[in-house]
Amino acid sequence: MIALLFLLGGVSGLWIRYYLTGFASSLNKDVYNTYIEIFPDNPPHFVPDSAILTPLKCGANWRYFLAGGIFFAGLYVCYPSFLLVCVIGLFFILCFTISVIDWHYQLISPALCQGLLVLGIFSAWQNINSISLDDALISTFTAWSLFFLLFYLARFIYQKEAFGRGDYWLITALATFIHWQTLPLFILLSCLFALCYAVYQKLRKQSIKKQIPFAPFLCLAMMAVWVINWVDLDLFSVYNFNH
Repeated sequence: MIALLFLLGGVSGLWIRYYLTGFASSLNKDVYNTYIEIFPDNPPHFVPDSAILTPLKCGANWRYFLAGGIFFAGLYVCYPSFLLVCVIGLFFILCFTISVIDWHYQLISPALCQGLLVLGIFSAWQNINSISLDDALISTFTAWSLFFLLFYLARFIYQKEAFGRGDYWLITALATFIHWQTLPLFILLSCLFALCYAVYQKLRKQSIKKQIPFAPFLCLAMMAVWVINWVDLDLFSVYNFNH
């Protein structure tokens, strides 16, 4: 079993490298092709390779394979359950990929967030998470409704987007893993982490990006909430390892 999980982790690590290195090129081509479809009689005077988004430079394939394999194998040592390890591993892989993309490009892929959302619903349905499926759905609906309204309210008041669409998609996806009553703490910690980063950059007298990438701080806050909850309850203790 541990060999299979090592292989799955290695493949997941290779997927991370493939996605990170190909994200910019794929997005540039999508924008280019969409422009041509909308304005077929007025072709663009630019090519996708000249876009401002440049591919990320990642290390060798074997490093990602080895890191992913060791990570999944290590999880199995701590939690001897195939399904549980897959859920936890996929959660961290998706969060890591989303955070890296947002950190470098200030962009969040809704597709990855939706995958994270499905993973959260699945974990609640299989009783892997500490909350029930009903609570997960309530938390998801609450987070999506609240930040969907805030997104358009802020755009109406300030005549610009205060935060991106990807941010509320990510918040919605992460909300499936926690109880809806924990959402205020989750958002508060996210904002505090982002504020600490801005203050740190200011103290170092380094320029702060016009838009601070929020995804890494959302994922970091999610980890912090889990650690806080772990004091009273193992988040995955509800899961029956005999399954």
